[in-house]
Amino acid sequence: MTLFIFILTCSLLSYGVTAKPGRRIVGGTVVTDRSKFAYQALLLYYDTPYCGGTIIDERHILTAAHCCFPIDSLIKPKELSVALGNLKLEDKTTVLGVQNIFVHGSYDADKIINDIAVIRLSDKLSWTDKIRPINLTQEYLTTGNCIVSGWGTTNSSGKYMNQDLLFVEVPLVDKTTCNASYALTEGPVGDDVLCAGLTGKDSCQGDSGGPLVCSDSLTGIVSYGIGCGEQYFPGVYTEVAKYIDWIETQKQRSSSVVNQAMSTFLLLLFVKIIATLS
Repeated sequence: MTLFIFILTCSLLSYGVTAKPGRRIVGGTVVTDRSKFAYQALLLYYDTPYCGGTIIDERHILTAAHCCFPIDSLIKPKELSVALGNLKLEDKTTVLGVQNIFVHGSYDADKIINDIAVIRLSDKLSWTDKIRPINLTQEYLTTGNCIVSGWGTTNSSGKYMNQDLLFVEVPLVDKTTCNASYALTEGPVGDDVLCAGLTGKDSCQGDSGGPLVCSDSLTGIVSYGIGCGEQYFPGVYTEVAKYIDWIETQKQRSSSVVNQAMSTFLLLLFVKIIATLS
């Protein structure tokens, strides 16, 4: 597939110390007030920016499953960190480590289905005007204008992420219309996604995993597309409303993993103390 997720490795290799100026989300505008995008997160692979994400509570970031495979295998928590509250790509004032990564069990990289993952942070977030969670859309939307944001490139051949956080308003595209376009080339889009975009206005490389926000709620996760801002080919987004139960399950699973680890540690400590006393 000619999908913009394949640029990930190139972005990592090309990023270097600074990002090339002047590139941005297709048709986008520079964000000047971070408080309006306080939910936006930036994923770092070995300290290198490569994907977006969204804060959904004090311990969890929602992103795309394909962002958890930056090279050829599932990323390890120690290799990943998350930057928050930044406008500039290189601003790493608030960076937290990652404790767990939960990728959807039925994620299919070839068919690009179930492209969703939950990341558990190593520490709780403290809310500020620039770092806050966003509500999840519970309804299945078919019309309306939404906002997509990120540090991605301005075209499908771009190799550099932006220095500035940008956003663009994009309309939701009817699934039938979106399906008709993609079915001719890459096959119909799945039931787990929605489409949004306009000629010259779209998300692009480096925006993957980031938020599509409609009516102040997280509605989609940047997943894939043919080119960026191309006529007839809107961006394809994982539809959050279809994964509400799954997301909640991962959050509970995340907490149980931590509690189990703590219980195991305390049990081993208790056994060691008893052995010492005896």
